[in-house]
Amino acid sequence: MKHQSQPNEKASALIISLFVILLIAAFIGGAMTLTTATVRQTDSSRDFSALESAAEGSLDFAYGVWAKTINSYYRPVTKNQLAGPMATVPSFSGFVYAPSAENGPLEINPVDEYGRPVASATATPSPSKISLDNYPGWVGYNSSYLASVRLAGTFVGGRTVKYGIKRAMNYSVVPLFQATAFFQDNLELYKTATMSIGGLVHTNSKAYVSSPSQGVLTFTGNLSYVEGYTDSVEPPQARTWSGYTPNSTHPPTFPNGFDEQVSQVNRMEPLGTDAKTILDTTDNNPNNDTMRELIEPPDSAHPDPTPISERRLYNKAGIVIHVTTSRNWRGQLTAATSVTTQNGASLNNGQVNKIKNALSQETIYDRREGKYVDLTTLDMKKAKSAFQGAHDFNGVVYIDQTAPDGSISTSDPKGIRLIKGEQLPKDGLTVASQNPVYIEGDYNTKGKQSSSAVFADAVTILSNNWDDNRSTSALFFRQATDTTVNTAIVAGFLPSGWTNPDTHVQYGYSGGLNNFPRFLEDWSNDTFTYNGSMIELFTSQIATGEWDTGSIYSPPHRVWDFDSNFVDSPPPGSLDAVSISRGALARF
Repeated sequence: MKHQSQPNEKASALIISLFVILLIAAFIGGAMTLTTATVRQTDSSRDFSALESAAEGSLDFAYGVWAKTINSYYRPVTKNQLAGPMATVPSFSGFVYAPSAENGPLEINPVDEYGRPVASATATPSPSKISLDNYPGWVGYNSSYLASVRLAGTFVGGRTVKYGIKRAMNYSVVPLFQATAFFQDNLELYKTATMSIGGLVHTNSKAYVSSPSQGVLTFTGNLSYVEGYTDSVEPPQARTWSGYTPNSTHPPTFPNGFDEQVSQVNRMEPLGTDAKTILDTTDNNPNNDTMRELIEPPDSAHPDPTPISERRLYNKAGIVIHVTTSRNWRGQLTAATSVTTQNGASLNNGQVNKIKNALSQETIYDRREGKYVDLTTLDMKKAKSAFQGAHDFNGVVYIDQTAPDGSISTSDPKGIRLIKGEQLPKDGLTVASQNPVYIEGDYNTKGKQSSSAVFADAVTILSNNWDDNRSTSALFFRQATDTTVNTAIVAGFLPSGWTNPDTHVQYGYSGGLNNFPRFLEDWSNDTFTYNGSMIELFTSQIATGEWDTGSIYSPPHRVWDFDSNFVDSPPPGSLDAVSISRGALARF
């Protein structure tokens, strides 16, 4: 019986072996199919990623071309102005540009606020007023562009795949006169006397802010900074201040909360986005050295870079007053005055004479400078009717005082003084000078407040109680009284640790934003009320006296705020910063 079962057992084993072999073969075949599909899918995914990267690279190229073109014109550009720079586009191995019915292979189109292409190839986008998300509280006037690209590639299996993406690009003009304070250098408010600051405050550098133990510094608006913020670290050279005491500071007050009011942002550029390539102190061109160029007349013997030329207050002015002063053999100050017009403005003989009769010459002692300063004083009350009645006058007056050879120096300082400016021309007035400017008494306070600005090497506030005859007296005899000034101020500053190029002496603490408008009196029981916008862009070159309190002045109670009139009616000759940005990618 046993011998009869062996053939059946062998047959069964053979069948089982064959089944196992078939099963293994099926698994191997399935695995090979899966592996092939995975390889194809991986290859396809890799190809698509490469296509995606190429398209994004094309848009990066377009953004670079657009930014360079914008910077060459310093304003929004047309589609035709972009056509030349965009004539040559980058190539990518394995991919081709595939224009659609709506879009070319790689395009930059000026668009309106709704993203629709501007109808004419020779038109620029109409600026729209927007809130700047990256600068809390700020607004800008935005010109929009749309960059788009569509690429195609042949994938594994001969399948053609197209990929299109687009990105919004924005050129934003940001009025600087919408901030209570805008500082190019470090913003320092260190152990200030009790002080309240309303409106926006910004620095393109670091912010050092603190309250003293016996006072309160309050910000009621937003504070933004670029390089850093601290309310506990002393600013550079703080210990050189005669009033320095250690360990007596505490953070300022932010009524709406620190996180709500304080933010780190990108730089805002007053000369456009390529400012660093414009300014150059190493070449022989005196017209492109620093942002102080904005208050200087250009040197006609050298080229004036467009972004500077278009912002120079001398070039913007409708009325130019030039005073040349010297001393005769008796030591008496004499002056020769010229009044000219430009930019379409005109004055009749009577108006010219009114302006000349509003000018006088005096000398005062500036305790901070430690020098006598020859002043050309402009009586705003006497000149007001001439300014207001000038034909096609744009509201910008440029006035300077120089030696006969056209020079101004720290060794022979000359300044401009504005007096009796309680009421200004109704359409606004900007006074600009390459000299230091002294504002004496209430300014722009009577009647309907005008939009006003003062541009200068430095600005010093003299109270309603100022007396030239006491300028050399001890501080006790230079008593101030409450004074209000309503004007924007664009002026120079001496940063902490600045080295005087004439003496090679390194200075101490700058005095901070709270001393950006300078003082020469005892304000200890008085209030300086300020409404306007303070812009610091450069280092003073004429008014270079080192800051301290001591015998120079005692600080006022400061009440500062932004002049809300500037939102819709900025002063004549206003300055703008520029910001360019690009939005997120979107497929189409």
